[in-house]
Amino acid sequence: MNSFGVFPNRKKTDLGIYPMKQGEKHTLRGLLAEDSLPDRFLVKKYLNESGTFNFDIVEADSVEDTVRHLTNSRFDFLLLDLRLKDGEGNEVLEKLGTDVPFLPTIILTGFDQVDVAISSMRHGVQDYLTKDNLNGEILSRSIWYAIERHKVVEKLSHAKEQVEAADRAKTEFLANMSHEMRTPLSVILASVDLVNCAQAGMTVEATNSIEMIRRNSQHLLSLVDGLLDISRLELGILSTNVRRFDLMQEISPTVESLQLVAQRKGIEFKLLNAIKGSPKVATDPMRLVQILFNVVGNAIKFTEAGSVTVEIIVPPETPRKIKILVSDTGQGVLPEHKTQLFKPFFQGDTSPARWHGGAGLGLALTKRVAKALGGDIHLVESSPGKGATFEVSIADDHEFIEKVVVVAKAESKKEAPKPMTVPRCLEGVNILVVEDCEDNQLIARFFLEGAGAQVKIAGTALEGIAATRDSKYDLILMDIQLPGMDGYGASRELRNGGFAGPIVAVTAHAMEDEKEKCLAAGCNEYISKPFKYDTFLAKLSQLTHPPL
Repeated sequence: MNSFGVFPNRKKTDLGIYPMKQGEKHTLRGLLAEDSLPDRFLVKKYLNESGTFNFDIVEADSVEDTVRHLTNSRFDFLLLDLRLKDGEGNEVLEKLGTDVPFLPTIILTGFDQVDVAISSMRHGVQDYLTKDNLNGEILSRSIWYAIERHKVVEKLSHAKEQVEAADRAKTEFLANMSHEMRTPLSVILASVDLVNCAQAGMTVEATNSIEMIRRNSQHLLSLVDGLLDISRLELGILSTNVRRFDLMQEISPTVESLQLVAQRKGIEFKLLNAIKGSPKVATDPMRLVQILFNVVGNAIKFTEAGSVTVEIIVPPETPRKIKILVSDTGQGVLPEHKTQLFKPFFQGDTSPARWHGGAGLGLALTKRVAKALGGDIHLVESSPGKGATFEVSIADDHEFIEKVVVVAKAESKKEAPKPMTVPRCLEGVNILVVEDCEDNQLIARFFLEGAGAQVKIAGTALEGIAATRDSKYDLILMDIQLPGMDGYGASRELRNGGFAGPIVAVTAHAMEDEKEKCLAAGCNEYISKPFKYDTFLAKLSQLTHPPL
């Protein structure tokens, strides 16, 4: 028997119905939920007269009996009246697939009501028949079709579960890959900071090489983050944090960074922004900066000469949308590429000889993030060889600001990176570092001791827990992926053991729910690798020297 007790190992016709051999009958077991004895008699009579199948019918006249039979016995189909002795048939429908097994169901009713039929179908019912139009042929055919349709639904449901499982596997894979890629990246970037601290006497070539390593590592990190964000958006799990903030104050560091990139390339960077007083907007500041960086960065990348202009507009009316217009004098967009621009991994030029690198994620990610923020992005105009203009919109409902123009003239001069110094902000602080990677141990010790801290290293969670029994620590840095017991378990053990000081989770995991998991395990803070050590040390100083 198959999952419904019907026709095992048979070939289907084009209609999805199993062909019958001459003289062959199969027995179908059904539950007839009907409170009228005469109606039950007629239905059984029609089924016996159909001649297509043998029917084994169990009768029920109440919701209670129907649910009991469905719970305790196996049936191929259910014939359900909408009016039963102790309630409505809809009560049975609501239990199908939850309290009782879901199976092919046909409604039998004395009323021909469209709204009732539609409501029943939404519960998963396969057919809706009125009793005054019944006969053996109609009823048996309806049962037959209902079983086949139900099997199709089951297959689709199974396929959906497989797709969802594949999505979950992909998310887990990306999370693991993010960790595996971020771990060496954090070592590389931290090593660059370490060398920068001791670059006195280094040649210009050596200094520039160190800066090149840092720049390319940051680029690789942005690609990793882009892949993660695309995956989150596809799964509908990309979170946003909308708040009110000063627009220009928030985007100024990003604008300055992009301006520097343009200057190094020898192109003019123009910012037309809307400033009057200290304007406030309401959106997700991190995602806004991400959009700005992606779109303007793209414009700079594809512009070899001329200028890139960014115009920010906040209209006076409410509700309103922040608009960002980005225009360049670059290579433009070919007509045949315009419909593909916002698809993940699309590249206008995929040849090995293409001038510009990248994974083709920037515009695709921007479109999805903008939509998540109540806006969109589209190509306003473009001509091959003459540049392009993109418009981004993001939902907002705050005050109007007038336009002023700020122009940064093109400069080709490059400034050498400045040496990094470690601030003495952790003087006398006793820190336990629970980290299994020897490279990270070395780098953590260098910067923490350079900041004045006393440092103890533990290579496993158990070593870290044991260390707290022997000495008192002002703060614990806890890696999450550790051999044996992980950082979550170690943090819980430390809290259960009475450790009351700050625990800072330091992890290469970057998925949306990671921070919540760390805080739930007892950590005070969550820091994702790689990070800038000056920012990192400042955060530790705040935790160990709280304001009075």
